[in-house]
Amino acid sequence: QGLLARVVLLPRLTRCCCIDSCLKASMTSSSSVSSENAAKKKKKHSKEKKAKKVKKKEKKAEKRAKEAEKIAEYTEAWQYDRAESVKLIRQLLTLDSGIADELKPVFELVDKGDVVKIDGLENKQAKKKMRHLLQALRLAPAEGQGFRSASKN
Repeated sequence: QGLLARVVLLPRLTRCCCIDSCLKASMTSSSSVSSENAAKKKKKHSKEKKAKKVKKKEKKAEKRAKEAEKIAEYTEAWQYDRAESVKLIRQLLTLDSGIADELKPVFELVDKGDVVKIDGLENKQAKKKMRHLLQALRLAPAEGQGFRSASKN
């Protein structure tokens, strides 16, 4: 009955004198076909994954470019008292040489249009100079003792 089932499944092998060997050959070829299909699927999946990565990178780069463009737009339209600003920055740096590292995040906030708060400063002289600097930069007063870029809504 097992031989009959093989013949029914594979009618082209009925004329063959060695059904068992032909059956094994056909099964190995079908397993190699299935492994080829698996390899193709894996290759296709990896291509799709790579395409998604590329798309994600492009999207990130586009987002960074938009943000840089926005910052450039704010900077271009921004009118401020340059001489007074330079003078106050120099005074702040002479007041404390370590303040340079603290000014960088402040200017990044200004570039982004976020609120810069000075009420946390303990040194009254530094606080006064910082307030005057932010006013010279033409930042609009915000809630409390904070300042915000006028071009940010």
